[in-house]
Amino acid sequence: MTVASISNFNSDSVGTLSLIATKTGKLVTFASVGSGSTFNKGINVQAMGGVAFTGSVRARASPSVLNSGLGTVTVSSSQSLLTQGQQLKITADGIDFGGLVSTGFGALIINCYSAGQSVGLGAGAGSLSIDGSEFDNIVSRGMLIGGSQCGSQTLDGVLASEADRISQILTMMASRDDTTVTFVTTGSSFNSLSVQADDGIIAKQMCQL
Repeated sequence: MTVASISNFNSDSVGTLSLIATKTGKLVTFASVGSGSTFNKGINVQAMGGVAFTGSVRARASPSVLNSGLGTVTVSSSQSLLTQGQQLKITADGIDFGGLVSTGFGALIINCYSAGQSVGLGAGAGSLSIDGSEFDNIVSRGMLIGGSQCGSQTLDGVLASEADRISQILTMMASRDDTTVTFVTTGSSFNSLSVQADDGIIAKQMCQL
């Protein structure tokens, strides 16, 4: 499914727009045509093979939800995903933020689609990973990573300059049974950090706040 050239004017008479492509391997793509698309309300996307923003998207007056199934949520380089102060909730097995992802004064929530999927932040190893350059592309007022689906999390070397546009609290939540959060190799720095783990927090390096 491909979406292109939606404007605020021609979407202002509908509520939150739902796009559903849940057959195996199916992808929802927001294409790069003109200046991209603007949705007067939020968007609710459910796909099994990924959600790709090859063009820029703005979602305005209500929260947005992206579920990419077994696939990846991709924001291409030089493109942007903006929710203009509204919460953005992502459920995915992969993240590729090559372009800007901004919720403004809204929160960003990222959880795993597959049960037990490991999470790596910075240079940390994980099936779902957000590296330093991707943190540098995130602007949000609070961010939560993990939840009941994700497995253990590993944090390694996120710089203050990469995470400084995540204001308030970044929460690492490893609440699934027997999961841990581990700080390894290189220290990390955030404006504020909350860590919750079912089976313990392992600090091999410092985390500066």
